[in-house]
Amino acid sequence: MIKKIKTTGEDLKEEVSDAVDISKDYTVEQWDKMNTEIDEKMQKVSNEYNEQNEEFKDKFKVKKAELNKQKEQLQDKIKELNEAVDDKKEALKQEVNEIKTSLDQSLTTFQKEMDVKSNSLK
Repeated sequence: MIKKIKTTGEDLKEEVSDAVDISKDYTVEQWDKMNTEIDEKMQKVSNEYNEQNEEFKDKFKVKKAELNKQKEQLQDKIKELNEAVDDKKEALKQEVNEIKTSLDQSLTTFQKEMDVKSNSLK
């Protein structure tokens, strides 16, 4: 004898809710991972910057401040993305990726400029 399993609307609602929660958790985890990577890169550049003499630091203060501002923008967009409703998420994801790419490029350029300047001072 085969029993029929009845699925109620509440059961479906709960399953969909669970799936949405898992999806949100995964998305937040991915953005948090990206943010951690940026934090690590920023820390590395900051450490290298802090090891330099004051004259060297003066030449790069403005650029370092710009990097910090970009990082803040990225964190603000990630927060906005995590709080956004679904119809705005795709546009925000694109903005987050653009800001991250820009910040990555800025960090790399900043690091190269510091290396060049550091080597020329030796």
